[in-house]
Amino acid sequence: ALVALLADWIDAAARLPVHDFLDAALARVDAFAAYPMAVEPAQRDVAHANLCAMLGLALDVDAGRYPSLARFLRRLRGFETLEDRDGPSEGRADAVDAIRLMTIHGSKGLEADLVVLADAYGRGQSDGQRLHVDWSPELPRPSQVSFMLGSALQGCVRRDSFGREDELREREDRNLLYVALTRARFGVIVSGSRGKQSHKSTWYEFLDGIDPPPGWAARPGTAEAPETPVDAPFSMRLLELSRLEVGARRDPGDVGAERDHEGRPAGLLATELGHALHRALELLPAGADEATVLAALHGFEIDDAQRRAALARARAVAALATLVPAFDPASRSACEFEIIDAAGEARRIDRLARVGDEAWIIDYKWSVDAARRPDYVAQLAGYRALVGALEPAPLGPVRRIRTVLVDATSGRVEFDIDLGGVDRGPMPGD
Repeated sequence: ALVALLADWIDAAARLPVHDFLDAALARVDAFAAYPMAVEPAQRDVAHANLCAMLGLALDVDAGRYPSLARFLRRLRGFETLEDRDGPSEGRADAVDAIRLMTIHGSKGLEADLVVLADAYGRGQSDGQRLHVDWSPELPRPSQVSFMLGSALQGCVRRDSFGREDELREREDRNLLYVALTRARFGVIVSGSRGKQSHKSTWYEFLDGIDPPPGWAARPGTAEAPETPVDAPFSMRLLELSRLEVGARRDPGDVGAERDHEGRPAGLLATELGHALHRALELLPAGADEATVLAALHGFEIDDAQRRAALARARAVAALATLVPAFDPASRSACEFEIIDAAGEARRIDRLARVGDEAWIIDYKWSVDAARRPDYVAQLAGYRALVGALEPAPLGPVRRIRTVLVDATSGRVEFDIDLGGVDRGPMPGD
């Protein structure tokens, strides 16, 4: 029997993440009952808590990115060289008949009959300045190091690398949610205050979009928050929980924001169409087919007809006779080219292309607003100065740098408006 047990463990260790393996192994031998019985009665709660802490540590090591048993054991051996204050903490025995308020990280290794996951609509840390390092474990050095001012400014050159980082961050986020949900013995209450904007990446939206496992039931619901005076008396009573029943599902996109006549938050549609145009103009010159481009545009909050309109407009722009050389796949070019100016602000050029012995700075607008023309002039002048100051030149030595303003609605192409020049290129069919 012992040989068979060890054989099962060897097989499971090769297939399962370290936390799942340890959880199954401890349950197989009923360790949570046996270990506490092997110590003095006063230490039994501590023994149980330490077993739970070990499981929590298995989730915590390397944030669950490379959760093999061998890697976990190497990390445990590394703790032997640390000072006591730098090593992992001992498990804490469960408090009795108490409400404990703690972070999810602080709850690792603990359990409670009922867990309330509060503020599940919160988005966590903001996507601010950070150092992005793309370093696979099997490589001796990073393949990419970038200082980022936000994911919206990542550009297309590093899109794949940032995509991998986003996958890892999502995995870490799901691991943390797993820890929160598995603290409960009998039930979990997930709550949050929904603002005017809905974010699909929140834990509430994620949990609301999945079916409960067999044996569990869920009842989603919402309520208006009453206005309560700050000095109002507060009281709380214990409620008996009845078995929940599956209720009607709610549309995650049904938020209380002010909306325009098309049902979208005011100002969002124009922004989303502009972003879709930019994305299509990244993909089309690289040879992407219609299905690929339309699939990529599903990431924007526009409907199918608007996605097709954005694709059609991008095709028309790329086919402009004046711009054809800048979209030649054989030419040297970069889309979403990012530069940091002297003030430390990120400036992003829609497309930087070499045409003959010239460098073209191309800026797309879904529709050019005449009232904002001075802003466009200042923007393009800034781009020209920044590109001209780069050494070495990003596209190699050129005779001159030109700015190009493209109105995707009218098909108007203007060269060097920051220097007072205007040149128009016809749309196909004009």
